[in-house]
Amino acid sequence: MTKATQCLVPVFLVAWLAAGCSSQRGWAYIPTDPIKQSPRVAMSVAVVPFIDHRPSQNTNNLGLRLIPLMPFGWQELNAPETIQGHVASGLWQFKPTEDMAKALALEVQNRHLFKETFFTFRESDGELILRGTLLSTRYDGTLYSYGLSIYGELLWLLGLPAGKVKNDLSIELRLEDRTSGQVIWEKQYQADHDEGVYWAYAIPSDLWYDTMFKDLMPTILSDLEDAITNQNRRSL
Repeated sequence: MTKATQCLVPVFLVAWLAAGCSSQRGWAYIPTDPIKQSPRVAMSVAVVPFIDHRPSQNTNNLGLRLIPLMPFGWQELNAPETIQGHVASGLWQFKPTEDMAKALALEVQNRHLFKETFFTFRESDGELILRGTLLSTRYDGTLYSYGLSIYGELLWLLGLPAGKVKNDLSIELRLEDRTSGQVIWEKQYQADHDEGVYWAYAIPSDLWYDTMFKDLMPTILSDLEDAITNQNRRSL
């Protein structure tokens, strides 16, 4: 390899890595189509922004992969939307306390469990309040450098894995009567998405919280419907 080529290699790798990891990610949630049925409860439900009970610490050690003999850099993020760059993407357009509450309101409204379900910042807007608590949006990511600093990325070109990423989601939901404060339903839900190792030729999405929330939704709606059905029976 000539001296000129040696100089061009790190420049190429930096540009290539920046192009692959600078793409933005954002919350993209498509609710289930509305179904036709009479409301189970003739009351309005206010879905308020989720309470954020996630740990506040973020560990971002991706830069350590550039140290010679260091085999990788890593991220351990409890609030991944608050940093500028991730293992496989750049800035995220994601506000979990609002995005999840709005998606939940749409899903419950489309299920027609109540007279009306809507997202609001004002609890007094509804007769019932559907609250959510965000317990975890853990993000674990790794970029491999194989102990070769930036030159380790040459091994990506040869087919070795570039990195790995995993998302975890944990929430708690509670339905309560606004006037009496009675808790009608309360339950925790957890999901994870392990993308595993990936290659530089197929850089994946590393934001899966919308997909995990969508996957949980059938169980959430079924549990909520069972709870209000049982509540109606007890009221008879």
